[in-house]
Amino acid sequence: MNNEKIGKLIKNARLSKGYTQKEIANKLGVTDKAVSKWECGKSFPDITMIESISRELGISVNQLVGVADNSKEEAVMLEKNEKKIKIRIMISIIIFQ
Repeated sequence: MNNEKIGKLIKNARLSKGYTQKEIANKLGVTDKAVSKWECGKSFPDITMIESISRELGISVNQLVGVADNSKEEAVMLEKNEKKIKIRIMISIIIFQ
């Protein structure tokens, strides 16, 4: 995980929602200084906050932790996983019949 990249994502998502650092901090139960550190890449949010942050900012957990750069990439990744699962199910059905 790249703290600077994640910090930029948090900042851009916060600004697109029209929140100040203080407003998002209040929603998340942290200080505005903590949000500032995240956005500057000086620290990373506690792992227990990732879901709350993604929900408040309207971004996916995968985007937030750097697994997917955008929702299109995430959708492609999910589609590939679904195809793999379907293939495995079909193989299992054929083998166990």
